Amino acid sequence: MKLKYKSNLACFVLKTKTFIYGTLVDHDYFTGQPFGSSKPQNVRGMDHPSTAIQNVREEKGKNAVLLLDNGDAAQGS
Repeated sequence: MKLKYKSNLACFVLKTKTFIYGTLVDHDYFTGQPFGSSKPQNVRGMDHPSTAIQNVREEKGKNAVLLLDNGDAAQGS
């Protein structure tokens, strides 16, 4: 990867995510509704952080964004 800058320093964006709880899609199988339909603070699913991450990568460049996952994917779906 070639840097755009003439120094040894590199600039990148560090994003982290946590508490996904294995919820891949925003769908509550008990109610048949999206998780955030009655309470917007309960929106879940990988499509939501995926959109935010994609927006940052488009803005900063895909090689300039590092995403770290904090775990907890074993719970949920």
